[in-house]
Amino acid sequence: MLFIHSFSSVEQILGNMLNHRNSVSQVDGRQIESLSDLQRMDAFGFHDVLVYSHQNVQEYKFLDSFTKELDRVQRIAEYACNHGIRKIIVLTSPGAFTQSDNLFLQYKGFIEQVFQRTGIPTLFLRVQAVVHAFRRIHNLHHLFYAPENAYIIPQNPGCRFIPFNWICYMM
Repeated sequence: MLFIHSFSSVEQILGNMLNHRNSVSQVDGRQIESLSDLQRMDAFGFHDVLVYSHQNVQEYKFLDSFTKELDRVQRIAEYACNHGIRKIIVLTSPGAFTQSDNLFLQYKGFIEQVFQRTGIPTLFLRVQAVVHAFRRIHNLHHLFYAPENAYIIPQNPGCRFIPFNWICYMM
């Protein structure tokens, strides 16, 4: 499993938990400037599952942050197509839609489209917050609004979060 993420505290814990279940290579997505960077970071290239997450909301300080992430995702998608990735799992946001008035959600929608265009089976986990009992202060990565019934997991409409172990079991 190749886990490309932004190394937020939540993603680091998730990466460690996934590593206990599978062989996981973690790559800092913010360091991908070209396709060759990704090939160098994944030198062995034996992964068939790609997990992508960008939960570090501190990275979105400037407007060009969104276009930089989208460029990286396009490189990641190209890499996935050329290197035998069979399944893609993306941690994204409720309300992600390319026509959204919210710039954050609009770009999350563009990112989903890039992964869909690969033709590789893709699972989008639209979670508002990922929680972990030991890191409560870092748990909530709030979005700008919470639409009703937009949560794929869990199905309980009163829940606005997903525990780490649920994500691990699904992957």
